[in-house]
Amino acid sequence: MQKKQSKIYSYQLKTISKQLSTFNKTVFYIGIYFILIMFFTGCFSDNRNISYEEDENIEESIEQNDIMTDSSFMKMINMPIHFDSLDYIIYPLSIFKNNDRKSSKRSYDYEKWDYNSNYDNYNYETYDEYSGGFYNLVFQNSKTGEIKYLTDKRIRGSSFRYLREIYHKTGKKYLLLELKDADTNKDGLIDYKDITSLYICDISGNNFTKLSPENENLVNWKIDNQIGKIYFQTQKDINKDGFFDTADSTLLYFIDVTKNMKITKINFKL
Repeated sequence: MQKKQSKIYSYQLKTISKQLSTFNKTVFYIGIYFILIMFFTGCFSDNRNISYEEDENIEESIEQNDIMTDSSFMKMINMPIHFDSLDYIIYPLSIFKNNDRKSSKRSYDYEKWDYNSNYDNYNYETYDEYSGGFYNLVFQNSKTGEIKYLTDKRIRGSSFRYLREIYHKTGKKYLLLELKDADTNKDGLIDYKDITSLYICDISGNNFTKLSPENENLVNWKIDNQIGKIYFQTQKDINKDGFFDTADSTLLYFIDVTKNMKITKINFKL
């Protein structure tokens, strides 16, 4: 009789153990499922390139003499860029982050700019091109000393190029610039996640003009020096999901710098 009861108890214990094991596994997998959902949702929501929500609190301009309250950041004037045979010297203005300094203070402007990397600390110059981070450019006439700032708006530039061959063809001196000019995903920062735009200006810094349409991300550009045209590709968020991917359209434009600088969209049947 005792042996039978012992076997019954043993069987009940094994059954309960299996049930607990199954329950624990179920809870574990459910937990993993929700963690993965939260992870991927967080990743995608943080990496949107564009947001269509209205935000009236986004600041659209900065002052040239903003005071820095974070001691780990400082504004700096980079070494001058003087393209051969030009009367203008260009000084890129950037923000340098000193990782050796520690500060608990952080200013409102830097939260907006996302200078958590040293991207702006590195730059290089080739014959007619400059690559490196900048938040503005200062143009100085080498003969008169007169200076001009490129813009009073918040931008984050990555490169600019002097169109020398276009000058030989037209007699006009232009710079072509790649930059970010807005917090397009409305996360409070102007950084690599935002839309890249294509701009052009005179070598003196005047006539600073946007070429790529609003809310279209610059993909590539090319200069045809023989006919004096600048071609550029953009991507448009057709499905309004906030991302630029294969579901969206790639568009092609050109601008004829020998004529009226009109931007023309190229439409072919695909």
